[in-house]
Amino acid sequence: MLAERYGLKESHHVYLEESVAMFLDTVGQDKTKRDIAARYQRSLDTVQRKLDDVLSVLLKFADDTLRPQEGEFGRVSPVLRNDDRYWPHFRDCVGALDGTHVSGRPPSQNAEAYKGRKQDPTMNVLAICNFDMKFIYAYLGVPGRAHDTKVLTHCARNEASFPHPPPGKYYLVDSGYPTRTGYLGPHRSMRYHLGQFARGGPSVSARELFN
Repeated sequence: MLAERYGLKESHHVYLEESVAMFLDTVGQDKTKRDIAARYQRSLDTVQRKLDDVLSVLLKFADDTLRPQEGEFGRVSPVLRNDDRYWPHFRDCVGALDGTHVSGRPPSQNAEAYKGRKQDPTMNVLAICNFDMKFIYAYLGVPGRAHDTKVLTHCARNEASFPHPPPGKYYLVDSGYPTRTGYLGPHRSMRYHLGQFARGGPSVSARELFN
């Protein structure tokens, strides 16, 4: 169904089955194109074409699914409305935004840029989640050394699919991002990780309670 909807070439069953199998072997088992070509007895050009076809379908599928639903930002989430801890304090919140580091194999000519704080090569992935625990945006491929704020600024300014919070609405962010219009972060120099409260007892101030 996805193949027909997004225009996968030569979309007969055998082609699709082999293309998907090649793709899963590549991304799931870290196989090279030569490994795949040897296993499936296909030329490197054929392997590349099939990998490109499946990736193209997945990218189009992501564009259709990783986005807010129609009118989503105009409604108040029941998760907020039905919980006294959040209502009415966070009634204008439309989701949470954060970055995470995913291990990867960077291009050899630019490997240093992918080494983060732990020196392992990673990509810095920006993701936005709504209160139904569904992703509504993701941006990946940024070298791990890039700061979270820089990734967000790039996406907000340059990515047409970035779901900007409407006027009066905002995303929750952590201390890696500045608090500004549309993005509400915790009070700085205060506890805000759950583990910190688990070790140190309940909140002792209004700011800690907010965090």
